[in-house]
Amino acid sequence: MKSPLLFLALLVSTAAHADDYNLNFSEYSYRDKPAKRRVENPFILGLSMGNWAPEGITFSNRIQSPAKFENPMPYFSLSVTAPSIASGRLGSLVPKFGIMVSRQDRRDNLADGTQSSPQNLYLVPILAGIQFNPEVAHFGRLQAYVGLSVVPTIAMTDRSVFDDGETTLGWMGMGELGANFKVSSGLLLDVHGLLTRGSLKGNNLAAGGFGAGFGVLL
Repeated sequence: MKSPLLFLALLVSTAAHADDYNLNFSEYSYRDKPAKRRVENPFILGLSMGNWAPEGITFSNRIQSPAKFENPMPYFSLSVTAPSIASGRLGSLVPKFGIMVSRQDRRDNLADGTQSSPQNLYLVPILAGIQFNPEVAHFGRLQAYVGLSVVPTIAMTDRSVFDDGETTLGWMGMGELGANFKVSSGLLLDVHGLLTRGSLKGNNLAAGGFGAGFGVLL
């Protein structure tokens, strides 16, 4: 009987002197929780389309004054944005890579007064650049961004009265200004404007345009 009585007496004594030991478990647990860290930018796979198309492109090895390519189709773009390589109070820098495809065509008047069959021009810009996400332009689920890219551009034509078809390479610089909205934990909506400067076989690739699409967080 002595052991249970001694144990009970010890519990009563401890409770009575709890304030003397300054036991504050709730304060301890909250104070020592690690600070919540901001989640880094994940990989984002993006798909978009828009209306970018340089005007007045023309070249031929058969006709002295060939018609210019026109009737541009909407471009399609596939991009990958990687996790940030630098971040701070001003924002984050993320690498961005991608590929675009756009198409134009042209016809020319033949000697008999009829028009030639169309020749297609496919432009395939390949993007490699950097995107800046400024912290001052981050509003909840909305994030604005600016981007700069170096863009080697492949041009391909099919066989026609103008030439036998060829593949040539040009170079551009591209600037982007856009914003994305986080719809859910795995999906973004994106709108952006773009501006290009460059040349392709003596043709000016200066053009502006707009695009929209979505991104999947990987």
